[in-house]
Amino acid sequence: MEKRMIDRKILRASAMLIGTIIGAGIFGIPYAFSKIGFWAGVGYLIVLGTVVLMLNLSHGEVVLSTHGRHQLSGYAEKYLGKKGKVLALLSMFFGFYGALTAYIIKVGEFLRTLTSTGSSFGWSLIFFGVMAFLVLLGVKLISRFQLVLGFLLIIVLVLICGMGLSWFNPSNLSHFDPSFFFMPYGVILFALGGASIIPEMGGIFKREERGKLKKAIIFGTVIPITLYCIFALVIVGITGLNTSDDAIGGLVNLHPFMTYLGAFLGTLTMSSTFLSLGTILKDLYHYDFHFPPFLAWAAACFIPLLLFISGVTEFITLIMMAGSLMGGFEGIVIIYSHRKAQIAGDKKPEFSIRIPTSIEYILIVVFALGVVYEIVSFLQKV
Repeated sequence: MEKRMIDRKILRASAMLIGTIIGAGIFGIPYAFSKIGFWAGVGYLIVLGTVVLMLNLSHGEVVLSTHGRHQLSGYAEKYLGKKGKVLALLSMFFGFYGALTAYIIKVGEFLRTLTSTGSSFGWSLIFFGVMAFLVLLGVKLISRFQLVLGFLLIIVLVLICGMGLSWFNPSNLSHFDPSFFFMPYGVILFALGGASIIPEMGGIFKREERGKLKKAIIFGTVIPITLYCIFALVIVGITGLNTSDDAIGGLVNLHPFMTYLGAFLGTLTMSSTFLSLGTILKDLYHYDFHFPPFLAWAAACFIPLLLFISGVTEFITLIMMAGSLMGGFEGIVIIYSHRKAQIAGDKKPEFSIRIPTSIEYILIVVFALGVVYEIVSFLQKV
């Protein structure tokens, strides 16, 4: 019975990470793959996926090495000082608020497609109201809700893949265009972002069970990578160079039901991730900035609403920028925090990983260059 309960906790913890990772990014991946070429995109995803898995495990070790409950900025301040905290906050604010705004934009469009009534703007407001209320209820409800959403997500994904096989054209996978080499970087990092939910995952386990966090992190990272590959294979195989920036628009001329399934999938995934990120931000303001609970909730949820109302509507640009900035800052902070925690942690963690120093420095340079590239690209467009 006890083993069954522990296994159930691993499942719940994995579902939290899966629910955080799989969000709007899954719909940007087929578009990015269609531009650079499917197989080049898969290679990109495998390399960055391996990097993200190492970072997630590293952050898990930091969590288990530290007394108390914090978010990324709290760990950064403890091990890296004020400068580390600033980098962590930049990561969370760029990434999380960009993501939450993207979800409000796209779910409104998806709900308009599903209902064929009302306006996308109105549905976005309704979606925001429901999600903000669920964030207010707390993480225990959210972890169970994400477990249900995770199973529904897999079912819907299988249905889309099965129905799409009759339109699948292998020649759509042979395209390659190196001029889009940098495009998948931000999209994939955005789509794989989820390290900041790891402290919440650790809270599911009792003290003597916390070594199970490693297995939950591995499952929770590898499953989204696998689903992304399958989803991109089907969408790019069907729509090729005509793949839309949200993956779903290109299906409209094939079968109406596939469009509805895609919109339903989008609503599920983005709802799940909104809950995860909203909870992380709420905890950040409450635990690290000592906001009262209600004010912490309001600060977490209402800034994306204000961005949406102010006219921020470019979906693919939003997730590319958010991914590059969030992934870059977060990766650098986790690498340095992990190195410091292994030397000066509060206690011995239940698991530990070793990353060669040369690999760490290479990753730091890549992340820094990605941040600079995205900022320069943005300034050139202004």
